[in-house]
Amino acid sequence: MINFDWGISLGNFLTIASFLVGGLSFVWTLKSQIDSLSGRTSAMETELKKLVEVLIHQGRQDERLNSFDTRTAAISQRVNDLERRFNRVKDDDDD
Repeated sequence: MINFDWGISLGNFLTIASFLVGGLSFVWTLKSQIDSLSGRTSAMETELKKLVEVLIHQGRQDERLNSFDTRTAAISQRVNDLERRFNRVKDDDDD
């Protein structure tokens, strides 16, 4: 039959205390890392919001440039048409 010693020795007390201290230090370290990650995540969210604003602004600028190109092409076509008319009228006057 196995005989158990129910007494608590100094070694047992030190072992239990070291487990408690180790566990508490693990929890403390984990908590500080989570707090650090939370702060970094908040900073990243702020930067992402700024990036989204920049991308929206860039999209608007692209649309404005496309509109400008379309208007410029239309004006160029009108100028070409006017030049052809002018040349026809000029040629008719020269004859």
